[in-house]
Amino acid sequence: MDEVISLSSGSSSEQDSDIEIVGSYSNEKEHSVPFIRAELLPVTPVLVDITGQQFPLLRQRYPRRVKRGQSSTIEIIDLNDDLSSDSTHMEQTQTGAENGHVESSSEDEEEEENYSPAEPLCRQSLSLVNSTIEENYPEGTLQLLSDLIQPRYYPPLDITAHLLKGILLDPQCAEVLALEAFNLLMRTQKYHPADTSTIPWDWELLASVMTEKDEARRIRSEARCLVFQYVLRVLEDDFQFKLRMLKLHLSVAKVMLSCDQKFRQVRDLLNWLLEAAKQSFCYSEEDGGQKSEQNLCLKMLLILQRMLLLAMEVDRSPTCSCNKLSQELCNSLNSSTPCRQLRLLLLSTLESNLLRCKLLELLLDQACSQKRQLPMSFQLLLHFLQTSTLAPDPSDGSEKWRRWDELLQLVWMLMLSYEEVMTGHLRCSITERFTLTRTPLWTQNDQITRAAIQEAAETFLSRAMKDLGHALPSKTQESLSQLQEYLLSISFS
Repeated sequence: MDEVISLSSGSSSEQDSDIEIVGSYSNEKEHSVPFIRAELLPVTPVLVDITGQQFPLLRQRYPRRVKRGQSSTIEIIDLNDDLSSDSTHMEQTQTGAENGHVESSSEDEEEEENYSPAEPLCRQSLSLVNSTIEENYPEGTLQLLSDLIQPRYYPPLDITAHLLKGILLDPQCAEVLALEAFNLLMRTQKYHPADTSTIPWDWELLASVMTEKDEARRIRSEARCLVFQYVLRVLEDDFQFKLRMLKLHLSVAKVMLSCDQKFRQVRDLLNWLLEAAKQSFCYSEEDGGQKSEQNLCLKMLLILQRMLLLAMEVDRSPTCSCNKLSQELCNSLNSSTPCRQLRLLLLSTLESNLLRCKLLELLLDQACSQKRQLPMSFQLLLHFLQTSTLAPDPSDGSEKWRRWDELLQLVWMLMLSYEEVMTGHLRCSITERFTLTRTPLWTQNDQITRAAIQEAAETFLSRAMKDLGHALPSKTQESLSQLQEYLLSISFS
């Protein structure tokens, strides 16, 4: 069934009929394309403004209805703003019904790069796009937008929202179409970055994507990753732009991920992050399909970790945000079944050294048999090495030495993260951080001696020997020796 989209010859002559752009579909869906139908007997040249755009799908010759053994075609001439109206026209040519291809009256000329301000797509272009949307014809929508979206022209919010919700997030949509919709969203973001007024998603949409349980409506893992990859791009682009302007309070990250104002949403993010980390362990590496799912879980984990970094940095006090986030993460890890693999994966993928440092401090303090009131410092690090004992992991079996090896890994991570926090001034807001030129403000608790380092290492070895009944593996002992050397290299006396 043909549906009229729009176009008129504009002629006042009663002899001239209208020119209609219609939607048509062939039996094979992938070959179906929009085409132009002309029912003209005497034809007057018609001016059609298509705003300088090129439509490969329309650049073909399709016969009109055959009447009395004849057929006719319409030829499209692309219009540029700098061309005069005299050079823009439609020509009717006679051809046999079997010769179905489109030719321009002149070869396509390369358009000069236009540096004028970006404009929204014109009404005629939007009419074409909206007609394909109304016909539920995503192939046509994507093809048209692929031609239309460029540095000078951008789609309105309702069109980007349709790309996201109507195609990318459609569970019934083919993967290739979902990927094309994602590419168009990323292209739009590249040319015309979104802000708080033009983002085509809200938190409720993201939450529904992550928590939908109905299998019929559940989004594929691949599409879910693409959605969050797009969301991350919007958040990061806007964050960097607002940071340069010193207006982070107007950023999308502030509206969506502020620990001060939107901590409920940040808590959702933490839950999704932990769930992605857990899901990555549920697949066998030997099965190719499951390996792919595992990779998608890990990819989602990394995306969420980068979003968590923005939540850390967007407020004025990253230290306060860090305290909230680390406590939430620590409580979540404690409430779930102890799992070394989960702890190490979560810690190693954190993007913020400040958050990693604080989380490690909390985890080691909980495992510490002798509490000591010290702020984070190198002295506290040695105290953890001497007194902390981690709980056994279910995967250890008879290899009890593994928890001592993990303890040493955590101390290593704590030391390196703490050093980054101090030298990078990570406790200051991001707007102040890059203007600071002073040296790190080490405290008296950071002054450690060679004797204190040696004592801590020996105490660690003796506690492990007492627990195991034998010495630690050579690799673990070598790691301890390297830790001693590193601490000695940065010690103050």
